Amino acid sequence: MTTNQYVDVGFPAVGPSLPIDHGYLLFSALCCHLPQLRHEPDWGVHPVPGRRVGPTRLALFQHSLVQLRVPTHSLSDVMVLGGKSIHVGSHLLRLGMPSVYRLHPAQRVRSHCVTVHGHEQADRFADALRHELSRLPATQPPAQIEVIIGARTHVRTRAHVVPGFEVILGDLQPETSRSIQAHGIGGRRYLGLGLFVPCQPGRPTTGAQPLTTT
Repeated sequence: MTTNQYVDVGFPAVGPSLPIDHGYLLFSALCCHLPQLRHEPDWGVHPVPGRRVGPTRLALFQHSLVQLRVPTHSLSDVMVLGGKSIHVGSHLLRLGMPSVYRLHPAQRVRSHCVTVHGHEQADRFADALRHELSRLPATQPPAQIEVIIGARTHVRTRAHVVPGFEVILGDLQPETSRSIQAHGIGGRRYLGLGLFVPCQPGRPTTGAQPLTTT
């Protein structure tokens, strides 16, 4: 699948707050209305943007979105979430009508958490990351890519705590940037892991401009 065949679909999220580590809870809530999400490894669910208040809580703001990254042929499937109410753990969110965002290239992209199976230590993680980059289609040589390993993070699943790292990738050529955003790095896209967005000051978390609105 080419990089132009992926888009982000964002639903305005109305509600007071979420847990900071809400990836698995959000995935579970979405599956109640979109059960095929469990069986689509190419689909991803972005973390909901908000403002951290206290050690465990995220306050939502006007531009908070529940957002999925999906192939374009799956657009009609995910549109059913528009107007739904979902329970993310004990937190109720109301979803607005969706907008579709085209992925666009940026010289620098960021993921809040990337995991590479078998590589949980920072000193070996950069090498493992470059190996994963070499497997992506239509990308520049990994040695040309700036790799910044940020803070160590942990994401809860139903039964485990998964360790990972914040990652920033820079000096990207346009097609490499598109490929990284489309295909991601590592697994568990449904938890938001390995999903990259442009690092550009003053832009929304998606780093994208609206393509269509329904």
